[in-house]
Amino acid sequence: MIGIVCGLINAHFIEYSVVDLFSVLLMCRNVKRITKGSEYLVSL
Repeated sequence: MIGIVCGLINAHFIEYSVVDLFSVLLMCRNVKRITKGSEYLVSL
């Protein structure tokens, strides 16, 4: 699910600068980390 969202975001921002793409990738990575953390908390 997150991968699809990040793919859409990357496709949307591909016309912008490389820095913007990089920041989007970092944001997606942070979202994945937060999701993993919340899943871990839920499993507790």
